[in-house]
Amino acid sequence: MPKMSFSVEGLRELEKQLKQLAPKKIRNLNRRALRKAAEPVETQMKANAPQKSGALVESIKRRSKKGKGRRTVVNVTVGPARKIQYAIEQEYGSSHQPARPFIRPALNDNAQKSIDIFKNALTLALKKQKL
Repeated sequence: MPKMSFSVEGLRELEKQLKQLAPKKIRNLNRRALRKAAEPVETQMKANAPQKSGALVESIKRRSKKGKGRRTVVNVTVGPARKIQYAIEQEYGSSHQPARPFIRPALNDNAQKSIDIFKNALTLALKKQKL
C-alpha cells in the first residue's frame, strides 16, 4: 500500500508544552489527535472505494500503534486490511483492469484538512491538561 508521511512544522509552542508531559502521556495525546486527523481520509477512502461486495469498504480502518525509533512517537495508518489483496489492483490497475484509485485521492484531498484537525485536536488536549 502507498505510504505518505507528513511533517508538521511551525508548532514550536505545542512542542514546548508537550515536552512538559510524561512520554506515555505524549504518545496518548498524539495518538488521539492523529486518529481524529485521519478521520476525513478514512471517510473519503470509503466513499471512493469500489463497493461491489462491500468487503473492501468494510476493511478500510484507522489503525494506530506505538512508533519505532526515537523520532516517531506514534504511527497512524488508514487503509484497507492486508487480507484484501485486490485493493492494490483497484488502486493501480493491472493488465486486465484499469486503475480505480481511491487511496491516493483521499490522502491528497484531505492532507491540509488533516493537518489542521491534528493541530486543533492537540491544542485542545493540551488546554485540557492545563498547559
